[in-house]
Amino acid sequence: MSACNDYGLKIHDDIALVSLALSPTWPDYKNCSGVNELLHNVGALAVDTLVAHTPKNERGTPSQRRVHMLEGKWNPGKTMRHRH
Repeated sequence: MSACNDYGLKIHDDIALVSLALSPTWPDYKNCSGVNELLHNVGALAVDTLVAHTPKNERGTPSQRRVHMLEGKWNPGKTMRHRH
């Protein structure tokens, strides 16, 4: 945000600022527009995946890659204009 100020740009008026990896631990989280990745869900999925491999005595890198997709949550914030 400070880089925008250095160029005389006002966030929301002159430029939109959107994060694709927001975290509620950020000091200005509620004001930032973007996607909250819901990292607690990512951690829970990682633990579930590891626990599922334990009874089968599976170790190391799986022979076939698996992709897990978790949906984030949009945080409207105040750093972009909202369409009505």
